[in-house]
Amino acid sequence: MLFCFYAAAIICLVITQTVIMASIPFFDSFYDILIPFIIYLGLFRSLRESLPVVLLCGFFIDGLSGGSFGLYSTTYIWLYICCKCVIRFFHAENRFILFVAVVLGVILQNAMFFGIFFILEPDGRQDIYIINFFQSQVICAFITGPFLLAGFKQVFTILDRRLYSERS
Repeated sequence: MLFCFYAAAIICLVITQTVIMASIPFFDSFYDILIPFIIYLGLFRSLRESLPVVLLCGFFIDGLSGGSFGLYSTTYIWLYICCKCVIRFFHAENRFILFVAVVLGVILQNAMFFGIFFILEPDGRQDIYIINFFQSQVICAFITGPFLLAGFKQVFTILDRRLYSERS
């Protein structure tokens, strides 16, 4: 049942990002909303439970995007690995980590995208547009990231209670 919930959550997040947010003028430059989901999985869920979900998210978005296949998968896997490494040294409930994690995730994703873009387009004609787009994503991540992480945590807390109450 948990993996059915994960599949539904991924589909809802992808539809929200690609259909709903893309049609609203302010949200067309919003960051990838699967980043907080991947960060939540990396910080609070087990490896056995979350790694297949991360891979599924990456392959799903790679299939829908017009970019190079594997770009999102690679970004999500590195983001997930970074989150797993962070919780070795810090407590996952640390407010500083929750506040900064999504911003760092957006920076990591954009760094990977910029690297690929500058390799494929070395003349860099759209540098100003890319920098403005990046700035708006970081600001949005700084404002909304902790709320999305808290929302995912609340949803999964309710789900865990229901799953464990049914088993008992």
